[in-house]
Amino acid sequence: VEAALIAAFDCLDDRDARRRLVIESVRSRRVTTQRVSASIHPRTRRRDELLELLAVCDGSQSEAEIAMLEQVIRASGLPEPVRQHPVLEAGRRYRLDLAYPAARLAIEVDGKAWHFDAERRTADITRDAVLAATGWLTLRFTYEQIRSDPAWVAACISEALARRPKITS
Repeated sequence: VEAALIAAFDCLDDRDARRRLVIESVRSRRVTTQRVSASIHPRTRRRDELLELLAVCDGSQSEAEIAMLEQVIRASGLPEPVRQHPVLEAGRRYRLDLAYPAARLAIEVDGKAWHFDAERRTADITRDAVLAATGWLTLRFTYEQIRSDPAWVAACISEALARRPKITS
């Protein structure tokens, strides 16, 4: 499977199609980033691009989360957050898209496909309330905000990080 992914990646001329192929393959667990990385031949034509994409995919669950990492977090020089951070608060288990645990700052990336039906939206609001009651601040951004105004998104995150007390344990 890894060899087929690498070959297909190398053959596709459309950069977005290459990205979708890798992101979906990793997200669906057809491959792991480690197995693909280990399978890449040094002479693979798009080797550096694939390795860079695999590094971003490792721990990200969607194109929107990857865009947040590449176009907001890394492009603006913000500290690297923990991806898919597990938390147990008020007896409930959650997995945060991105987190700065020491500041108890959660960053959620909301895509239309997942977060905008009534049931899922209610679950998001409930989770945000539970986290807030236990000291977490949750910042939510849409994929459209990340793509259209990454500087504003970065400024929001930077300001929140600057104002959050740091927890030492």
